[in-house]
Amino acid sequence: MQLVQRKNILRKVMSSEVIQQLVKYFIIGGLAAITNLFIFYVLAYLANIYYLVSAAIGFVSGAVVNYTLNKKYTFKNTYRNKAKQFTVFLIVASTSLVWNEVLIYFFVEYLALAKMIAAILSVGIVFFWSFAMHKIITFGIMK
Repeated sequence: MQLVQRKNILRKVMSSEVIQQLVKYFIIGGLAAITNLFIFYVLAYLANIYYLVSAAIGFVSGAVVNYTLNKKYTFKNTYRNKAKQFTVFLIVASTSLVWNEVLIYFFVEYLALAKMIAAILSVGIVFFWSFAMHKIITFGIMK
C-alpha cells in the first residue's frame, strides 16, 4: 500500500504541470540570477563594497524580479493581497538568502574560490530549495 502511495506522489510531483513550472521557474530564475550576479559584480568589483553586503543586495534585487515574473508566468497566481503575498515571498526568500550567504562565505573563506565563482555556485545550489519553497508556500498556500 505504501509503495502505491509513494508512486502516486512521485507521479504527481513529476506531472507535466510541475515540469512546466520547473522549466519556467528555471528561465525566470536565470533572469533573476543574472540580475543578482550583475548587481553583485557591480557592487563587489566596481564599487568595491564588501562581498557579503554586495551578495545580499544582489540577492534581493534578483528576488524582486523572481517574484514579479513567477507570480504572473510560472504559477499564474491571482492572490489579491499582493502586499501580504510579497511579504510571505520575502520571508521565504530570506531563507534562501541565508543559504546563499553561508555558501558564498564558505566557498570564499574556506575553499578560497573567487567571489564571482562562489556567487555563481551559490545561486545554482539554492535554486532548487527556492523553487520548492515558493511553489509550496508563496504560490501554493497564498493562492
